[in-house]
Formats: sequence, C-alpha cells, structure tokens
Amino acid sequence: CLMKKKLFTSLIILFLTSTQVTFAASQNATVSVKVSPIFSLTLDTASIDFGSVAVGKFAELPEGSGYLNKATCKSNNGNVWRLTIQANNNLSSGANEIPINSLKWLMTYTSGANPLIPHPTTQGYVDFKTSPEVVYESTAAEGSNLPNGTDIQFKYAMYLPESQAAGNYQTTVIYTLTE
Repeated sequence: CLMKKKLFTSLIILFLTSTQVTFAASQNATVSVKVSPIFSLTLDTASIDFGSVAVGKFAELPEGSGYLNKATCKSNNGNVWRLTIQANNNLSSGANEIPINSLKWLMTYTSGANPLIPHPTTQGYVDFKTSPEVVYESTAAEGSNLPNGTDIQFKYAMYLPESQAAGNYQTTVIYTLTE
C-alpha cells in the first residue's frame, strides 16, 4: 500500500510539473485611411498657334503626322468620365471674324481602352463648335487609371476663306473632364 501511495504521489507531482498554465488576452485595433479623390486634366501644350496663313489655304498643326498637344486625364473615383472639347466663340480680330467651323480638331491617339470615337460626317478632322463635343469616354475600368492616367493626343487644322480680312485672330479652346 505504501508503494501505491508513493506511485500515486509521484503521478500527481509529475502531472503538476508537466502541465503549464498559460494566460492570454488580445485586443483588436481598426486601421483606417481616407484616400483623397483625384480628378484632373492637364495639357502638355496650351497654345495652338498657326502663325501666318494665306487666305484660301489649308493649314494643319503639326504638318503631316504626329500631334500638337496631349490631354492627360486622371481619376481614382471609379466612375466613367468624359473629355469634351469646344471653342468659346468664332475667331476674332477686332470686328472681323473667322467662322468657328473653319477651325478643326482631330484625336490622333489615345492610351485608353476605348477606340477613337468615330465622327460619322467626317473622315478625319471635326469642325469646332461652341457647344461641348465628346472626344473620349472612358471604360468602367478606366474610372481608376492612376498613376499614369489616360493620354489623348490632338492635332488641328484651319481653312481660311478666300475673302478673309487680314488680322491676328483668336479664340479659346476649352477642354472639359466630367464624370
């Protein structure tokens, strides 16, 4: 019986020494960040200068292939966006005017997913208007196009009527990015 007591006591001591009791407590922390919206339009060249053009002549910028300026559209809002173009008025020099449809634009390239927008009445250049005309509409995937954005390249042309009075004519071209 003494042996059984010793064995039983040894088992209890062995059990108590081999069983470790650990304690744990945990807490959660919420991580949050607000990402600021980016919605921007930049032009790499903001001047469309035809220089001196003879009456009755067609001029294009740049001559031949290539592009004159590039619009870069950036967004991280996740929405479809549109780039429009328009002129604010006829080209004017004092009381003289050149009709706005003498000034033309052409989108030559886009880095975006949508193809060039077809303009059914022309095979190239599009007459400027004083109302906005859609140049490019993004795809849903382009609604967040950072960091590079979507590039859209333009060239321009002008035909001066043969009866046009001499002068330094100007108008403003307006590029607008909307969602």
